[in-house]
Amino acid sequence: MDLNLSAVTGPILRPVGRLVATAQNGLEVLRLGGLETESVPSPFQTVETVPMYKLRRYFPPDSRVRTKSGPPVLMVHPMMMSANMWDVTREDGAVGILHRAGLDPWVIDFGEPDKIEGGMSRTLTDHVVALSEAIDTIKEATGRNIHLAGYSQGGMFSYQAAAYRQSRDLASIIGFGAPVVDGIDLDKRGIVTKRRNTKLKKFNGGIPFTYGPLAHFLKNRIYIGETGHGGKWYPGEHKAIIDRKTFEKVQELLAAGVNKRKIKRFESGALLMGKLFDDRGNAMSPSFSSKNGVRYKFYVSSALLRGRKTEAGSVARVSAADIERALINALRQRLRIDEAVLDADIIGTYVERADLSNRAVKISTTPAAKIRSSQYSIPWQMRKPGSASIIEADGGCQPDAKLVQALIRAHAWLRDLANNRFATVETLAASVNLHPKLVRQELRYAYLAPTITQAIIDGNQPAALSLARIPKTLPLTWSEQRRALAVG
Repeated sequence: MDLNLSAVTGPILRPVGRLVATAQNGLEVLRLGGLETESVPSPFQTVETVPMYKLRRYFPPDSRVRTKSGPPVLMVHPMMMSANMWDVTREDGAVGILHRAGLDPWVIDFGEPDKIEGGMSRTLTDHVVALSEAIDTIKEATGRNIHLAGYSQGGMFSYQAAAYRQSRDLASIIGFGAPVVDGIDLDKRGIVTKRRNTKLKKFNGGIPFTYGPLAHFLKNRIYIGETGHGGKWYPGEHKAIIDRKTFEKVQELLAAGVNKRKIKRFESGALLMGKLFDDRGNAMSPSFSSKNGVRYKFYVSSALLRGRKTEAGSVARVSAADIERALINALRQRLRIDEAVLDADIIGTYVERADLSNRAVKISTTPAAKIRSSQYSIPWQMRKPGSASIIEADGGCQPDAKLVQALIRAHAWLRDLANNRFATVETLAASVNLHPKLVRQELRYAYLAPTITQAIIDGNQPAALSLARIPKTLPLTWSEQRRALAVG
């Protein structure tokens, strides 16, 4: 589904410019005195009448004549204005323009809230759900996907109805004069989150509206009439502005998004994803490039990705292999970590955050590191610009060193437990300076089917098979394991 005007193609694009001007003119006519235009209004049929709205179909097809209607367009008016703004005159009104362009115009009429019973008590959710129901009616009547055209607040209703329906049965959204902006627009206008002073930090907040701040708003239970205290939420004295059903649906969508990002993180192979920052506090995200069949991986400052190069730190782009190797080697030496411990486990267990400058890397460790100071710096210097390490190249299959390493370690651990060298997993974990949960997770590699184990050792495993691809809960039977991992 297209969410912007530039993406709308076909017959709906041509009359759109006129449609915008007509809607604005119609609004002014209504504001200045109603529809005293000395013109005959366009013909319409009221298809549906419910307490929340009336649904009109303009220039309805004659049931006696088989005529094929064009793409349906549903126009949505602002809450405080009449739906008649779309039909100021038959010749120059919005519905007339669309009809002559070969489209099928529909109008939802919410009524004027100050003139109908209960109109002033309607919520945003009421309008979004009503618009969604109207879309269902049009879909049933026409059998075609619907183009939404919303003016001002009507545009906002359209965007939110699309989100509510997850774009089902919608062809496009045309919003004009609608109070909807995206994160990029906010960033360009210098609009940031609220800035606060705290005891721990002089300035807190004042950051761009990226996913994090927006997700915080969407998770705020104050909007459903609750108030928080001591980490718990209780019924508040204020009135909810969002119904609980809609709020819980949003939480489900957010949770699904988190899971997708976790999968993406594992599949990317970027060990420092979410942990690496430049020396101006910008997160550094993994980026890839390919040249002559060779794939390269970098970490790039989010300021650079947003087109704000001047706000990036002293290192805006760095070879992923170089920075990961520097951190892993430093941690192995500082924490005396066994060579058998996987690189991914070292980063995941012990690194809370890493801040990168052109001369040093400041590492903030987790409590699992059990060292006196949780922060320390290591000297580091980036190689000349443009250099990077090869992480993947086209060619024949070769053993995955990390997979092989994981297999060897898992079998060694299992043997030590079977021979009572260690009485429990906890004592084994303490000996290798790892959390018991990590040890239990990796012991599962010792129970892989022999054919899978041999394929990994020989380098004949599927190209997509990696540590991240092995599920945390393996099937019990070897045949199911081979099917799940697509081996043999």
